[in-house]
Amino acid sequence: MLGGYTFQYKRSADVYVFDSVGTKGIVRKIVKFDRIDSNLFNVSLVDLDQQTGRVSDSVTTNNGDADQVLLTVASIILHFMEKQPGVTISIQGSDAKRTRWYQMSLARNWRLIAPRFKVLGYIHGDWEDFRKGVNYMAFSVEKRLN
Repeated sequence: MLGGYTFQYKRSADVYVFDSVGTKGIVRKIVKFDRIDSNLFNVSLVDLDQQTGRVSDSVTTNNGDADQVLLTVASIILHFMEKQPGVTISIQGSDAKRTRWYQMSLARNWRLIAPRFKVLGYIHGDWEDFRKGVNYMAFSVEKRLN
């Protein structure tokens, strides 16, 4: 595990669940993987409204624990990749602001991420090795072979 919150894998729904704990209280988060191609999955991070049961990827929680949340997502991706060897994970925010948030978190936590994952960034119609300070449109993540 890379850090972050404790999570549970809900096999029946094929999702991961954890709670964000911060200034706004406890917010249930769900991480799900959608198959795009045989070995390519898109990862989504959504909030669960516990009163209505609805999920949203456009809510800005502002719970004061963004790094903890993204370290948890990275740990979940690592867990998923261990269960599904050889997969590639696509990461793109639901809007430019979220994609930028993912990029900044990758850069801040690069020392934890780089040894475990090969990360590519998508820019100008092409994929390149992730570099700090470049504004990518999406990211691709593969587990490094040890």
